[in-house]
Amino acid sequence: MVKKSSLIPAMKRLAPLPACLLALASMALAAAPDVKPAEAAPYAGRWAIVFPEEIGRKTQEPIATCDEPAIIEVVDEDTIHVVTPGGGDWGNWDIKSYEGRNPWWQEDGDMSLVTAWVTDNAFLLAGKDESGTHSNWDNARKWSRCPA
Repeated sequence: MVKKSSLIPAMKRLAPLPACLLALASMALAAAPDVKPAEAAPYAGRWAIVFPEEIGRKTQEPIATCDEPAIIEVVDEDTIHVVTPGGGDWGNWDIKSYEGRNPWWQEDGDMSLVTAWVTDNAFLLAGKDESGTHSNWDNARKWSRCPA
C-alpha cells in the first residue's frame, strides 16, 4: 500500500501537466495542415463595436462608435493592426483561416481570438472561454463597419 504522504510530492510534480497539455494542443492547432493564412484586407477600416443582439444580450453601451471607432489597418497580406478607443493599441494580429472562421493570432503567440463574418460588413469577435480551449461566443462582440 502506498502512503498518502508519498503521493503528495508526485502530485505536485504533475500539477503543471494540464498547462503543458494545453500548450501542446495549441502547437498542434498551429501546425494543423488546414490552418492557413487568410486575407487581411476585409478587416481594414473603421468599426463600431457592440454586444450583439443575436446572442440574446440586452443592448449595452457600445464599446466603439462610428464617431469614436476602432481602427483596423492592414500591415501585410495576412496581418492587421488594431486600435480601439477603450482598449488602446492591440498590436499586430496574424489572420488565419480555419474551419470556416478566422482566428486572429497575436504575433507574439500569447493570445488568440476568433472571428465569424455575419454579413459583408459585420463580424463577431470572440475570445476564449474559461477552459482556454474553446471560443466564448456567449461573450462575443459585434464589429460593424462604419460608413466611409
